[in-house]
Amino acid sequence: MKVKKIISIFLFFEHLCFEVFKENLNDEYIEEIDNRIKDKIIDNLVNNENNKIYLKQLAASIRRFISRYIYRINNQEEFSPKGKLIIHLKKRIDLWDKDLRNSEKIEKILELIKEYDLNVGQGLKLYELIKEEDPDIMTQWNGFGFDDNYIHERIMRLTGIKKFDNGYNELETKEKRKILDIKKRI
Repeated sequence: MKVKKIISIFLFFEHLCFEVFKENLNDEYIEEIDNRIKDKIIDNLVNNENNKIYLKQLAASIRRFISRYIYRINNQEEFSPKGKLIIHLKKRIDLWDKDLRNSEKIEKILELIKEYDLNVGQGLKLYELIKEEDPDIMTQWNGFGFDDNYIHERIMRLTGIKKFDNGYNELETKEKRKILDIKKRI
């Protein structure tokens, strides 16, 4: 339990320091994304409600990649700005939350950006396009499950959903929309 708390504190501080990391990145790691590709990313990913949960995980992983591997102090030869971003995100499981650390889930998330063929130097710009992060993912706040009962009961009360035993993924689309609508109002 103590190790989980330390990890949560580390993730929290890592997120707090990210603005400083961004400001001190070498210029070669701040490459613009072509406007056509940027428009496709916005249309196909950012504006697609079905991708929101995946984009939050992807944004958190890109932020962690920049913080841990690209930031000036930690910069190593193997992270060429022209290297493929997707390859680095795929092979570094430390960037992903514990519950995603199987190749199938990570593959599904990375499939969203595969067609854009982005390089490491474009990682920051991609992050800035999709950076809507869930605070629980960012800090792993509820990693211990302390709030599970409260969250479960609140979702049922606010949405009128009577059965929510198997989690979000088991809900019908209309029930998911109710939850997303409430989330927007909060």
